[in-house]
Order: sequence, then C-alpha cells, then structure tokens
Amino acid sequence: MKMDSSNYASGLLANLVLDDILISPDTPITDVVRFRNRHRDEIARFRNEINKLANEGDNQDNLPPDALLQKIQALYDDGIKPAVNDLKSSLRAQRISGAQGGLSAILFCSPVFSAMQSPQLDLGLAISLGIGATLVTNVISYRLNRKEALRQNPYSYLVKVAQRFSSDS
Repeated sequence: MKMDSSNYASGLLANLVLDDILISPDTPITDVVRFRNRHRDEIARFRNEINKLANEGDNQDNLPPDALLQKIQALYDDGIKPAVNDLKSSLRAQRISGAQGGLSAILFCSPVFSAMQSPQLDLGLAISLGIGATLVTNVISYRLNRKEALRQNPYSYLVKVAQRFSSDS
C-alpha cells in the first residue's frame, strides 16, 4: 500500500505545531470540544495553511522519510514559528499602542473638548465625561483592531488555544 505523502507531510507539520501548545492536564474534554466548535473557521484557515505549506515545492513522493521530516521541520522552524511569534508580538503591540493612545487622549484632548462643548457643565464633570468617552472609544477600537488581526491570520487558532488552555497561564 502506497503512503499518501501529502497527507503525511500535513500531519507531520500539524503535529510539530501542536506539540508546542501545552494544554493543562486538568482541562475537561468538554471545554476542548466546545472551544473547537466555536472556532471552526479558524481551524479551517489553519488546516488550509498547513496543507498549503506542507505540499508546496518538491515532489514529496520521491523524498525519503528522513528528508521529508527535515523539510517539514524547516518549514516549521523558518516559517510557522516566526509567523506565530509575529502575531503574538503584533497583538502585544496593539495592546500597548491602545493603552498609550488612550492615555494621551485622556491627558491632552478629553478635558479640553469636554469643557469647550458645554460651558454650563461643571469642569470636573465635563472632564470625567470626556475621559469616560475616550476610554470607551479606545477599548472598542482596540478590540476591533485585535479581532481583525486575528481574523486575517491563519495561526490565530494557535494563539487562542494557547491563551485558553495553556498550563502556563
């Protein structure tokens, strides 16, 4: 029986990727199944990316098993791992940028605009309203930007699995 090298390569690559995610041993299986069901689209994007990467390039039917494993390891080390790290860094940078933007808006813009718009309001109340509106706007903007970054990245599923089930967190 001939081995289907494209499925084998995809499976090897998926195993390498998923081996880096440590799921806490006390995680109920029902939580994992529920998570999987809620993230079907992200799983599909991840699988498509794995299949595409694992099957590009050389005809793998002619590669000896060691060479195929070496190719898959290189794809993981040089492609997937840096891409996942870039996504994590991007999400951290968005969080920092959102906080910094909110802080500067609170410190410099909100009090001035609030006071200018309603001279009858007590200055303290106007400042509080301006700060509150700025914070709400920044939180909404941060969440929308983060959601869009995750939606566009085929590795977002890995980040979410690690955040949800990692025994380190």
